[in-house]
Amino acid sequence: MELLFGILTTNDESLYLNNRYTANNRFKMSGQPNDTGHLEIGTLYFCNLTVGIDITMSACPPGFVNKNNTCVCSADYDSDHYYGIVRCDNREFEASISSLFWVGYIGNESEDTLFSRLCPQEYCNYNETFHVLPSVPSFSQLDLLICGINNRTGILCSDCIENNSVYYNSPGYKCGNNELCSYGPLFYILSSIIPLTLTFTIIIMLGVNFNSGAWNGFVFFSQIVGYFTATASSVSYVSFSERVFHIISALIYGPFSLRFFYDDILSFCLFKNANFFVIMGIEILSLVFALLLVVTLVSVMKSHYFYRLQTACCKRPFFKPTTLTKALTTFLILCYSQTTQICFKILAIGILTNKGSSVIFPLRVQQMGSQAYLTGVHIPFFIAAIIAIVTIVIFTPLFLIAYPLFYKVFPQKNKVTKNLFRRVEMFKPIFDAFQGCFKDKYRFFSGLYFLYRVIFVSIFSLINVPLASLSMAQVVVMIILAIHLKFQPYKNKLHNNIDGCLFLLMGIINTLTLARFVQSDTYSQDKLMIAIGYTQLVLVFLPIFIIICLLLGLVKKKCCKKLPQMRADLSNLKDDTESSHEANAVPTTYIEMNTQLSVDTADGSKLRKDLEDLEDSL
Repeated sequence: MELLFGILTTNDESLYLNNRYTANNRFKMSGQPNDTGHLEIGTLYFCNLTVGIDITMSACPPGFVNKNNTCVCSADYDSDHYYGIVRCDNREFEASISSLFWVGYIGNESEDTLFSRLCPQEYCNYNETFHVLPSVPSFSQLDLLICGINNRTGILCSDCIENNSVYYNSPGYKCGNNELCSYGPLFYILSSIIPLTLTFTIIIMLGVNFNSGAWNGFVFFSQIVGYFTATASSVSYVSFSERVFHIISALIYGPFSLRFFYDDILSFCLFKNANFFVIMGIEILSLVFALLLVVTLVSVMKSHYFYRLQTACCKRPFFKPTTLTKALTTFLILCYSQTTQICFKILAIGILTNKGSSVIFPLRVQQMGSQAYLTGVHIPFFIAAIIAIVTIVIFTPLFLIAYPLFYKVFPQKNKVTKNLFRRVEMFKPIFDAFQGCFKDKYRFFSGLYFLYRVIFVSIFSLINVPLASLSMAQVVVMIILAIHLKFQPYKNKLHNNIDGCLFLLMGIINTLTLARFVQSDTYSQDKLMIAIGYTQLVLVFLPIFIIICLLLGLVKKKCCKKLPQMRADLSNLKDDTESSHEANAVPTTYIEMNTQLSVDTADGSKLRKDLEDLEDSL
């Protein structure tokens, strides 16, 4: 290879040529971004050739910082480190970033406008453990690398690409095409409005009480287990049959959180160009509709018209509708987890950081990175979320925990506390609806169950690192299990055993999720992943299987118990029928043939003799 020489001419003092001669066709120059110069390259021997090139210095590649006019890896300097950058190839000028992070430029392309942040779950590309960033500062290349695979773009991959919208009923707010958006309102009615109406109609007409000890733990399990088995990209199920069973579990347990058909595969386009805030608005409207539906159904079913309608169809009313208090408490239990998640998603802050972990303002909405915090459309959603947090999320567990303690703090009524006691006792039916299944000294556990929900939802809504959220959830489950086994709060021992088993089951399911996450991170064999996945799904379906068996056993027991009685009733009915036929038989004027024959045989000879004597006398 022929030896080359270079001559650099520039007006910028910071720009200079590091090596004047090269044998590998490479020259190294140092300077500041946007420095300009003219480089002449020529040969020393044989043919004397010279080529001139105009030079404009660009910014350092993403992940690198300028130190003394030289681009160096930011991972080597704590003071200039970008979050997520783990290593660099200094020869090719390529940095590697963890796949859990978003990185991109805001404004012009320079190291001062490069920002990184933990990516909202299922927004970024998780197919690889690390992403190798391009060797040139390019917003479009970074955007395609980090967000493109999920049809996303923009800051924190929060926007959908052109002709795509955020889908309704998608746990990860999936971006999909707009082809069927015109049918969105119809799909919404079929997948949300009708199931909500049927669910609360059945609950209110049958008087189902989810506050009872038999239901309380199962409803809690149904609302939380979905977080442990969520198919985030890093812990997705491997085989097709696993994914099918996971969808079935979502269909079974989802209604206990007022979420129907809540899975990415079953999600759909509701409105064209819909974004995160549109989906949040529709979910809030669905909850408001459910509340109005509960009040309306209770009012209608308690009316005299509904009573007359039942008596017209049957001899006596078949349905015994629940009270408004029980209906509202049931609604609160079912909507609490979803309400909490909506509030946390709206209030979550996305903090972008530059090199050296310096926070950049304005702050961003975590799920909608293109939207600055507390500006524009975010303001009304922020207000609604704060109101819901105060009145529902905080108020409910706080008052349920404080109510039993109130009588211990103020054990006796006096002139000062008399009015306070009277006001508190106005809400006694509501407190009794929640706390009736617990022992008197442990009535505050009804509030703890709501507090448990807040803890789990906050962990999985606000922490975007799967390993961290799953690990924290495992610790919380073990603490809850220990508290439950220690105090045994229910009056009924069976209810204590049921909840203890459900808490233990949740811990095992979450442990298997952690195992799946570790195996996927270490590129383990699919067979092991499938075995763990099937084991986890069996445990997820175990409570449903037990409930079905118990219901079938209960039906069989009642049928076997009533079968002898039914046979006896049928026998009595048959005897009564025969007796009534005999009693109602009509007397006849004819003589039976046998009777007639017997008369003829016994008296025939005497009658003949009398006739002969009469003839002789004549």
